[in-house]
Amino acid sequence: MKIQIEDIPPETEVINTTKNEEFQHEESNEDEVSKLRKALENKERQYVSLLKDFHNLKKRIEKDSDTRIETEKGILIIKILEVLDNFERAIESIQDYGNNPILEGILSIYAQLVSILKEYGVQRIDSLGKGFDPKIHEAVGVLKTEDDKQNIVIDELQSGYIIGEKLLRPSKVQVAM
Repeated sequence: MKIQIEDIPPETEVINTTKNEEFQHEESNEDEVSKLRKALENKERQYVSLLKDFHNLKKRIEKDSDTRIETEKGILIIKILEVLDNFERAIESIQDYGNNPILEGILSIYAQLVSILKEYGVQRIDSLGKGFDPKIHEAVGVLKTEDDKQNIVIDELQSGYIIGEKLLRPSKVQVAM
């Protein structure tokens, strides 16, 4: 049997076919790699976004917690201030009895309570003789005066208190008009 040249494909065609298949395979791999890169970038963006959301949530929870603690602390201190007012009334009523061991005990407890409040930054508002300020004073009475002392606090019926810049309780005062 004789082999004819036409029956054998030229080498270049065989090589070209193989190169073509390899090229198509490489293109397929590059497409797959490109798709995987895009998917990875998308997942990275999602991860970064979730991480930012988590940090923002953490900050908000901390802020809300701090706000809640400060609010509860303020409520507790206001209740303690009512006890402090009762101590002051008790001290005023007992002072007429002279040197009394009960008075000394009450004064000692009162001083301890005032010291604790100061430790937490609670300060009494100094009102007497000062100008009336509706931000820190509550006018419960007005007295007409003949002198030039207009809009001046002349009597304090209940002390006001602040903690830092926050008003805990306004001073209840009488104002000269």
